[in-house]
Amino acid sequence: MQLEVDMTRRTLVAPSLRVAALAVITIACRESTEPTALAEHVAGGAARAAAPVASLQLVGGLNGQARAVNNRGEVVGQHCGQGCLIRAFYWTEAGGVEELGTLPGYTRSFAYAITETGTVFGSVQCWLADAACGGEFAESLVRWDRVGGVWTITPLQGCARTNDEVPVNDNNQCVGRDAGSLQLVVQTLSGGAVVSSEAIPRLDPAGIETAWAMSNAPMVAGQARPGGQTVPVIWYRNSAGAWVVLPLSLPPTYEIGAALDISEPNAAGRVRVSGRAAGGARGYSAMRWTLDPDGLGGLRVTSTEVLDVGKGRTDSHGEAVNAVGDVTGHLNIQPVFWPVGGGKQMLPLPGGGNNGRAFAINDNRWIVGWAFDRASNCDRAAVWRLP
Repeated sequence: MQLEVDMTRRTLVAPSLRVAALAVITIACRESTEPTALAEHVAGGAARAAAPVASLQLVGGLNGQARAVNNRGEVVGQHCGQGCLIRAFYWTEAGGVEELGTLPGYTRSFAYAITETGTVFGSVQCWLADAACGGEFAESLVRWDRVGGVWTITPLQGCARTNDEVPVNDNNQCVGRDAGSLQLVVQTLSGGAVVSSEAIPRLDPAGIETAWAMSNAPMVAGQARPGGQTVPVIWYRNSAGAWVVLPLSLPPTYEIGAALDISEPNAAGRVRVSGRAAGGARGYSAMRWTLDPDGLGGLRVTSTEVLDVGKGRTDSHGEAVNAVGDVTGHLNIQPVFWPVGGGKQMLPLPGGGNNGRAFAINDNRWIVGWAFDRASNCDRAAVWRLP
């Protein structure tokens, strides 16, 4: 298991500092008087019968985040468990919240991804300030599988975590890194064991790459740094079965970027990619790329879009994309939805709040992330649903 940090996307705080920050947040938070898993909010205060543009449901406990959702409506993330030690959770509308637990010797757990078959990937950690950790930090990537109605937890021998992302797909594959060359590798798992590993090509032999997402195809979205300049790239197999690295085009005057998510190819072979790009004095702009077959067994970029942010907005990220090309992410510190047809929609926040993030979207236009909840004075895991 490797841990990588990209400070331009999300800040990964040192464990000792995270504990101190969490203690402050915990004191400030207060339990809402509304049901934890059923607090519901609708854009503009409209009744549900009026078919609102977007609805919001808060799930789980305090200090929560929802990190991933599959097409079956299964949501995973983390929230405060007993004693406000962070615990990974699994949520469905029918069953509510289930905590996924941790391994002996670890005090906390985090869920980052869920497959279409319901396997959850995340990590277990022991933080410096936790009494049971003996003043040392420890972490292991893990997978949770439901067996006979009971969640089992298995340590992973491979795979890599970058901030809060573990690129995995439905074929028991993940992206890891070769310990010697540091080159990205696609690993196939059996339980927690790596049974095969295949290197994917570098854009620059002297550069370093980062993987953010992985599809079933398989394709990988990420970034490379040829000559120290970060550029968005994807990796895919061509018709001959060879892995190819494809840089994604940037708009004029934009200099750097990253591909943060990638869709499955549709029936015509079209692929959508979301991400970000920046240049000059501007902040990041959310991006959507469209790729189509090039007629020669590969892919080519057919569209490069800077997504709508409106006036006075300076920083946006296209965190996730679904099969039709809808993108979600954040605009400054607010969650946003960019439909494939153009335009944008700011996602509703509880009680007139103005802080939140969206991390993932499924093909049914369910979006998950977090929203600041004024009723509890705390961040809560959020599920938005669009018609």
